[in-house]
Amino acid sequence: MRTLVNEWLPVVFNAIQITSFVIVIMLLIEYLNIKTKGKFFKGIKSKSWKSVLTGSLLGILPGCMGSFFVVSLFTHGEITIGALLANFIATTGDESFAMLGLMPIKAILIFLFLFVISFISGILIDKITKNHTLSTDNQHFVIHQHDYENLKYSSIKENIKHLSLSRALLLFLLILFIIIILLPNKEHGHHEGAFSLEIILNYLLVIVALLMIYPIIKLPDHFIEEHMWGHVIKKHFLRLFFWILLGLIAVKLINKNVNVEYWIHDNIYLTILISILIGLIPASGPHFIFISMYIGGIVPISVLLANNITQDGHAGLPLLAESWKTFLLIKGIKIIIAFTIAVIIQLIFGWI
Repeated sequence: MRTLVNEWLPVVFNAIQITSFVIVIMLLIEYLNIKTKGKFFKGIKSKSWKSVLTGSLLGILPGCMGSFFVVSLFTHGEITIGALLANFIATTGDESFAMLGLMPIKAILIFLFLFVISFISGILIDKITKNHTLSTDNQHFVIHQHDYENLKYSSIKENIKHLSLSRALLLFLLILFIIIILLPNKEHGHHEGAFSLEIILNYLLVIVALLMIYPIIKLPDHFIEEHMWGHVIKKHFLRLFFWILLGLIAVKLINKNVNVEYWIHDNIYLTILISILIGLIPASGPHFIFISMYIGGIVPISVLLANNITQDGHAGLPLLAESWKTFLLIKGIKIIIAFTIAVIIQLIFGWI
């Protein structure tokens, strides 16, 4: 029993670390939206002079919020289908946070690669479709801005004096995150060596977490309940932890019981197809297994890229609700692009 605990406890701990990383970044993004009164993503859009460039830029932003915004723009006829495709290729959903935490340098290179591929693909599709847009009066998926204009900070003294459960739990989670992010963890799969960018990012995350304490004790109860707790913790924490833990467990079991490296070496193109099929799932979480497998050296970069290009986090869900034909069209195009790019990368670079 003790051996079993010693074997699997680091896996659970690693899942908590990664989930905490994702949640803190999400809280920061949520706060930026509140602080800018819902204009955070609109400000980014206004700086872009091309529809496709806007889609690509919002796509490489960590998380799904930029993609939700692009879906809303597309369904209201404000951007082209090429911009939508570019965004859906560039985005890696909530998995982007995990990649930044586990392999920051490679993650940035992957994001840049996806940006280039997404921009080129978007321009080509716009030329083929002649800048097709989809108009609808459905307002269900507009980024929530309903009460940002009425933001008023509360007294810190009063907030602490009448500490709500949600505020107390958020403060507890931030302190817990600071503690666990600073603890050593050998399950990440990083190469040992000199002072790494991962360590620098860990300390930067601690600083971000410390800075987040101020708005959490300063914001009124409504924003803590509605935005910080309701939009981030309740909707994402358990789901992220479940999928991340499942991915880590799957990789550990595969490494322990199956000589998967030999199987993948002999069936690399089938593995690419499997990663593409998993990428069709319109949700963040299942795709984390390919990040874990890549970090563990089980699959090459071609497999991870195939999954990254095909998947789009949760962004596909609102598009599916608005236009299932457009959803299928975008997914179909991405399958072709993902398989083509993955095969080319595999033939050129092999097992890296």
